[in-house]
Amino acid sequence: METRRIMKLGRSSLVVSLPKRWVELNHLKQGDVITITTQRDGSLAIFPGVVKRDRKKEITIKIEADENPDFIVRKIVSSYLNGCSDIYLASSGVLSVAQQKAIRDISGKLFLQIMEADSKRMHIQSLLDESRVSVESGIRRMYVLTSSMCQDVLKALETWDTKLAKSVYALDDNVDQFFFMLLRLLRMAMLDLSLANKMGLEPLNCLDYEAVVRKIEHIGDHVANIAARIILIDGAGRRFDQETIGAMLKIGTEAHRAYEKAFMAFVSKDAELANQAIELRTHISKLCDRMAEKIKEQKDNIIVCGTCSIRDSIMRIAEFTAGIAEIAMDHAITPKP
Repeated sequence: METRRIMKLGRSSLVVSLPKRWVELNHLKQGDVITITTQRDGSLAIFPGVVKRDRKKEITIKIEADENPDFIVRKIVSSYLNGCSDIYLASSGVLSVAQQKAIRDISGKLFLQIMEADSKRMHIQSLLDESRVSVESGIRRMYVLTSSMCQDVLKALETWDTKLAKSVYALDDNVDQFFFMLLRLLRMAMLDLSLANKMGLEPLNCLDYEAVVRKIEHIGDHVANIAARIILIDGAGRRFDQETIGAMLKIGTEAHRAYEKAFMAFVSKDAELANQAIELRTHISKLCDRMAEKIKEQKDNIIVCGTCSIRDSIMRIAEFTAGIAEIAMDHAITPKP
């Protein structure tokens, strides 16, 4: 860090010289233009040249006629997360029905609008105004959705309601929508201090928010997996016995309680609450170990596989929850400037 003395130029202008090293790195000379923006904390950010904030990024993705639709989806997701607003898809042949369906499905999940399309080309565009979106509000909504899914899947397990389980499983797509949108916003904010300033984000918070968003998305995936196991077990004409269901409900309820504590600790910066959520992981782990001993007594392979899968998902939920609580602890124990 360098300090500079403010000098007076003329009757009213105050000037500060630029660091020589920075000027050399950016190949600046007398007469060149720089851009200055004011940050949330009152500091100034200086950029070489004229920074055009309204310029949209675009990319053209070339597709082979026989290309795997999953590969196309991955390229679209990467382009979206890297801040591209206009994505052009060009095939060397005719886009197959499977390729077109994959493109349309992922476009819906990423809030992308198909602007133009023919047999060989497609143009998809993001109409989202990033500066008007609240990341904190999005994270809260993502948590509310996954917490509700967790409660419903436990209810579906208790009452053996496969319709409810299917509903929970379908909601995972909504979790993915929030996940991709928030990840895009956070990545863009980390690369653009001016955008981060408009969104009310600090650079360090962007890293923590990204970690929390990823953990919430993983929790949603494991809740959906529990719902899928219920559906598959029922489809095979099986059902868990009451003792097994009771054990699952006990562990699942504790995992959900820990999740609630961890997120509340995160938004309120409560170190005590965060610590309680972290300590619950050990308690849940012990309950899972006891359940593992009971699994050995089961003879039906389908029931064994289903029980192990649900037990593993509940344990993973507890682990991701503890990760959120640890981030909450870091936020709570922060020295004052």
